[in-house]
Parts: sequence; C-alpha cells; structure tokens
Amino acid sequence: MPPSYILQSMTINAAELLGLENSRGVLEKSYYTDIIALKSNPLDNIDAINSVQFVMKEGKVRSDEIS
Repeated sequence: MPPSYILQSMTINAAELLGLENSRGVLEKSYYTDIIALKSNPLDNIDAINSVQFVMKEGKVRSDEIS
C-alpha cells in the first residue's frame, strides 16, 4: 500500500469511518486537529512515523510527553 494511502487511512478515512468527517481528519479552520512533526517525509518512507519530533495538541507542543 502506498504511504499516501496509509496516511489517509489514519486521518481522513478514520474520521469518516467514525462519522467525524465534519470536525476531524484534515488540517482546516474549526477542525479538531492534533499534529505530529517528523524527522523526515512519511510519503518517502512510511517508517518516518516512528521518528516523532513533537506532538501539538490543543495548540500546545507536548514534546515532553513523547516516550
């Protein structure tokens, strides 16, 4: 499966499956969105999702909570 499909299944598709597509799943104004920053591009190598630099939740960086 291409990395883009994996990322979509973790975001847009998951929100749709849960019936939350009107409030989650994309980076858009008025949506609930948590963000992760990675060392490299997961579209080039999906294993990049294992190298989280920080998490932004509710507008605050939560890097101290990464294990």
